[in-house]
Amino acid sequence: MSQSVPVTLPEWQEFLRGYSDDYLRMATDEELARLDGVQRENGWLGYEPASEEALRVAEKRLDVRLPPSYRNFLLASNGWRDIDPELSELFRVDEIGWFAEKDPELLAAWTEAGLDVVEQVKPCLLVSDWSDCAVYWLLDPTTIGPDGEWTVYEWATGDGSDPSPYPSFGALVASARDVFNRWKTHGFIQKQGYQGTDPAPQTRPDAAPLPHVTAADTWPRLMRIDRLDHLVLTVADPAATIDFYTRVLGMKAVTSDDGRTALTFGHSKIDLRVAGEDTEDSTPANPGPGTAELCFVVDTPVLLLIDELREQVGVDIEAGPVSRTGALGPIYSLHLRDPDKNLIKLSNYLD
Repeated sequence: MSQSVPVTLPEWQEFLRGYSDDYLRMATDEELARLDGVQRENGWLGYEPASEEALRVAEKRLDVRLPPSYRNFLLASNGWRDIDPELSELFRVDEIGWFAEKDPELLAAWTEAGLDVVEQVKPCLLVSDWSDCAVYWLLDPTTIGPDGEWTVYEWATGDGSDPSPYPSFGALVASARDVFNRWKTHGFIQKQGYQGTDPAPQTRPDAAPLPHVTAADTWPRLMRIDRLDHLVLTVADPAATIDFYTRVLGMKAVTSDDGRTALTFGHSKIDLRVAGEDTEDSTPANPGPGTAELCFVVDTPVLLLIDELREQVGVDIEAGPVSRTGALGPIYSLHLRDPDKNLIKLSNYLD
């Protein structure tokens, strides 16, 4: 169920208290370890409320009147811990500042790189600390609605995507809580452990043979790839590619009568083409390994796949979960690389 958007101080107090209760009740040990003792003891992820005087000082320093939903948020909690899976901290009122002043070197680098988005984000107010996912929460004073609310952006800068707009700070926080509820409810899978009926894990061989790879048939996993029709993937080492896609992503290796191996899942297929090899469909424009980007829709919430992926040998999560736009609407994705350095996106649709 979608969360109502908090605006007034009482609405924020109720919203944040409920969010804290839900978070602490379903948090993993790793997530709890990031909180301090006072937060765990009080059952409150936030901090002491900001005072009206502190807000007036900040507004005088910034020469603006802060938008209602953000102002009342600060009066409920002066900053916040883990408001969103991609953020570690929301600033206190004395820490917020104009993006151009808080991180001028970054803006200068983006300007030098010729990024068109610089002019959009340069006048914004930065309200979040830097995160490992390179995500920023920005309030735009150039787009103020009749209710006094500013447009708010969630900007994941890691892969060059555009900022995602929300009509208010409250709307962005409500969206973050919706994502949290989507992932954390239904049995607290992350905290209680996998409860499926798959067989026990088997020891993975040091090198999966080509083409008879069987690890995917016995390895218990949460991941369920949903769809991709087919594509041709240029690879440098077919054995390494087959090992990755079967062991890590749970696909199957199928060998045709002519001895060629393809990777299958559901009703979809990936044909493998060895770099430099002449085939019936080869063309002079045949790309080299590592030039592809594959986005797979998975049935399992991607947050629940993080631990499983970290246990796989040779797999590093490059980014995520991050907000992006898929073919049918907003998605949340984990990013990793296959042996040829192709970008792999494991994604959930938010709707």
